[in-house]
Amino acid sequence: MFGILLGLTLIAPAAVLIPSSTPSTPAPKAIQLHLYGSASAGWGLSAATEANPGPTFSANEGDVVTIWLTSSDGLPHEFYIDYNGNDVPDTGEPTSPAFNTDVNFTFTTVVAGTFTYRCSFHPATMVGTWMVNGPPSPHVDAPGTGADWTGGSPHSIVFSVTDDGPLTNVRVWVNYSYNAGGSGGAIAGPLTPTAGPNAVTWTPGLFNAADAVVNVSATDDLGARRSALSSPIVIDSAQPSIVGVTPSSSATGVPLNAAVQIQWSERMNATSVATPTTVSLKEVSSGTYASGTFSWMLSGATLDFTPISPLKPAVLYELRVNTSARDASSPGNSIAAPFTTRFTTVAAADTAAPIVAAPTIREVSTSSSGGTVNITVSVTDEVAVRDVAISVSSVALSVNESFAMLPAGGSAFYLNRSFSAGRYNYSIRGADTSGNVAYRNGTFTINTTAAHPPNPAGFNYVPWFAAALVLVVAGVGTALLLRRRRKPRGP
Repeated sequence: MFGILLGLTLIAPAAVLIPSSTPSTPAPKAIQLHLYGSASAGWGLSAATEANPGPTFSANEGDVVTIWLTSSDGLPHEFYIDYNGNDVPDTGEPTSPAFNTDVNFTFTTVVAGTFTYRCSFHPATMVGTWMVNGPPSPHVDAPGTGADWTGGSPHSIVFSVTDDGPLTNVRVWVNYSYNAGGSGGAIAGPLTPTAGPNAVTWTPGLFNAADAVVNVSATDDLGARRSALSSPIVIDSAQPSIVGVTPSSSATGVPLNAAVQIQWSERMNATSVATPTTVSLKEVSSGTYASGTFSWMLSGATLDFTPISPLKPAVLYELRVNTSARDASSPGNSIAAPFTTRFTTVAAADTAAPIVAAPTIREVSTSSSGGTVNITVSVTDEVAVRDVAISVSSVALSVNESFAMLPAGGSAFYLNRSFSAGRYNYSIRGADTSGNVAYRNGTFTINTTAAHPPNPAGFNYVPWFAAALVLVVAGVGTALLLRRRRKPRGP
């Protein structure tokens, strides 16, 4: 920002525009002037006003300047702006063609500051002041990355502004947009910033967006403007809801070691939800509450409540969620109304372990080094089978692994697995939904050679040694026959 300029001012200070919403970004100005130069007299806006130093000029950063240069003394001249002050034109410094009559020269002001313009042929006698006004520099300090704000609740927007002139000559507007910039509005402005931090309060409307952006735009009294955007933030105005619960409503025969699971419509505030004052489980008849632990799954959208002690048999339980449950936005949307559901546990504790039958084991394929074994087992339980697993070990082969057995329909579970040739121990474990387990142990062997393919129809299997004996006998007979034929006859 610059004060009163001596000589011709290309951009005169204007009244500050006070828009009611986001101010439009000014287009770069096109500035034109006629400058005369003389080796002895200096620079001027006419031949009669040439002086050393010449007139002072100013522009905003980004303006496009066109100068009509005239040599009033007929000598060669070259206009340039000496950004680095070394008295010679350098790369990146606006430099006109050499001229001894008239020439047009156009350039864009890309460097802000106060500089000296010169003639490269007469650097001592042809000088003047060139001033480029840089725009203010705003910065959004809050909201930061990952902010998730509740619609309809007040939030603080914090920003800072710097400028090359006094901040009293700067005006600031704060606005917002969302829906890829298709929607938005004004938050505050015009404001006169301080050295900061500066803060304004914004209460977003009741809309939902994942790409809301805060825009802080600062303009100085010469019209130079710059804006700063926040990172995209979430505005959440939707109330969360419970979309699923386990055990289901009015369920009966619920195992005594069952955990309660609540599925939410969105990510929740863990502190407000995972607490006995918000989520509770109690016996309906006695009003006794069950103590338990909480754990979150699926990025905070599913909550598990696991009772510390087994539930009581044949008891009606009530699960209740209060309106203190809030979603993950700040400060959070609450559920619309308290939620309740009930279920009844099994009549008696399930203490019976599953029954693990003897498995069927067969080799599916074999090779000289090993093969694939199929192990199928039947596991049954009077309530329900939870899972089946098998452990396989071999000390000789340094194998000790465990695998889940997959359901094959009904009570059947199976494992298909390749193993190296050798003998293995196995232990099949079946577990029910009450946590009771049972085992079935045994061994199986993977062959070291491939199985023979079946004989073609109509042929009998001949052992290899029998075939070899036939070949030997045939060879001996052939040799004796040839010898007899070659025996010489007597005279």
